[in-house]
Amino acid sequence: MRLYLIRHGHTAWLAEHRLQGWLPGIYLDDEGRAQAQRLADHLAGQSLAAVYASPLERAVETATAIARPHGLPVQVEPRLGEIRMGELEGLYLDEISARYPGLWEQYRVAPDSVHFPNGETIAEVQARAVAWVEEARQQHPQDTIAVVSHADVLKAILVHYLGMSLSHLHRLALTTGSLTTLDLTDKAVRLLGHNFVPPAPGKENAHVHIA
Repeated sequence: MRLYLIRHGHTAWLAEHRLQGWLPGIYLDDEGRAQAQRLADHLAGQSLAAVYASPLERAVETATAIARPHGLPVQVEPRLGEIRMGELEGLYLDEISARYPGLWEQYRVAPDSVHFPNGETIAEVQARAVAWVEEARQQHPQDTIAVVSHADVLKAILVHYLGMSLSHLHRLALTTGSLTTLDLTDKAVRLLGHNFVPPAPGKENAHVHIA
């Protein structure tokens, strides 16, 4: 199975340094919609068997653009949803620093040691996301599928299959509107490309792409 792991496009909340989590009603901004369209154009010539997405609007919007050229529905999968940040959702980073001193900094340095208040741990996120990937491997053993989710969810999947510790989660960068390609076969796991962002017309792409 070939997995196109796609981070959703940009939102206004990201620009405001505000945690989105599972809060409803957060959609792509103009930049995010342009990113989704560039991804759609980039993947239009590929043979996709299915497009899956987190249930959150920003992921579904991105997935809808990607699925459209292929005539595919977007299949919503709750296990691909963002990490639940509980009481931190909706807060700005400076508010988090004031209310929960050191918590966000700890998550950036040692993500596997943090349990968000009334939320999840990254280990719980990894468990649900990887369980879904394993089911998808059974359903799509020879297929190429697109998976649209969130940065830390996708990174949790990647560190699992690349044999990395969850403590190294933030060593991986995933830009909004980016594409990471992972091959999963019975014999091997191969990372074919990481954090590729299709360039805007007339602009040179600066992100890493391994063919």
